[in-house]
Amino acid sequence: MLERVTALIEHRGFPRDRNRFAGLRGPIECALLDLASAPGRAEAGVALLDAIVSALDRIDRNRSFREKRLQWEPLPIEWLVWLFADEAPGVEARLAMALVSSFPVALPFTAFRFGVSWTSDGKVGGRVLPRRFEHPKAAPSRWVWGPGELSRVLGAVLLRRLLEEPKLDASGKPWRGRAPLPSSTHHVRVWLARHVDEPLLAAWLARLALFDWTRVPNEVRALAALPTASGGTDGELALVALAQPLVDRRRLIVEAISPDDLLDAECGARTPEAARSLAALLRSGNMDAALRLAASRYAMAGARLATFNASWRTHDPDRLTAAILFPLSGRERATLFERWLRPRRRRQGDADVQNAHAR
Repeated sequence: MLERVTALIEHRGFPRDRNRFAGLRGPIECALLDLASAPGRAEAGVALLDAIVSALDRIDRNRSFREKRLQWEPLPIEWLVWLFADEAPGVEARLAMALVSSFPVALPFTAFRFGVSWTSDGKVGGRVLPRRFEHPKAAPSRWVWGPGELSRVLGAVLLRRLLEEPKLDASGKPWRGRAPLPSSTHHVRVWLARHVDEPLLAAWLARLALFDWTRVPNEVRALAALPTASGGTDGELALVALAQPLVDRRRLIVEAISPDDLLDAECGARTPEAARSLAALLRSGNMDAALRLAASRYAMAGARLATFNASWRTHDPDRLTAAILFPLSGRERATLFERWLRPRRRRQGDADVQNAHAR
């Protein structure tokens, strides 16, 4: 880890300072020394990550710095195990892990948090170089991170991601949504209830964007397996479970309807256009139109949703839309989704079989 960070600031293109321990490099170098002197302190590791984030933010927002086209290799994901060796990740860290780990490898969250793009793979002397992030001279259009309410910023990330994903489809390589570190209903409910330390969540999102999420080893996945508090279900959480499968391309397994993905490619229910429309309707607060759209897409897959005589409202559309970025586990969201299904009348044959078993 220390070698990787040292390489970042020593690589050609990282702005140099006139005085040592000042400018862009200074805070990183000081944090490196603190970590090297106390390698067992997780707080020193967090301080190092924050120093790197601060430097990269300054580079992103300075034209002369961007002209240097800084490149850097993402940090090893295994280091997360050490960061949480003494204390389990809190709600903010767990939400950040779930969000960052769910982005496609070819379109990582890093590209939305920082103004970077993947560099093309290269070779030196027959050796394949590791992939790096590069800060191009002109900031990419998908770099939508900025000041303001975190829920609004995350909503902008979701909509921009849905605009960028069709480019992955055009590459000809099929891809599927991922969630190696899913959040729980408890975590999402805490977010919806505004019981989250949002500056801390924003800090963890930035810190985790520095890591390489191409492959998530089992020891890192174990961080998501730690027990969390449970709780009931409310309307907003149910709306998240309804919208999320139409947006994130992960399998939705509903055994009562289909043993495989309910929204497989053959049914045509899940499309980038439908996902963008659904997210835009939710963000604008038009819940009834969003429900009608979702019901029509699920009907294409053979899942009939229940009808309601009441209108749907939410007190914070931006927060509800942003919650789609926190992937629930497959089991939890399937359980929530089944609450939306239209009750099916039991056939006489089924009733006779059940009565026979009862006797």
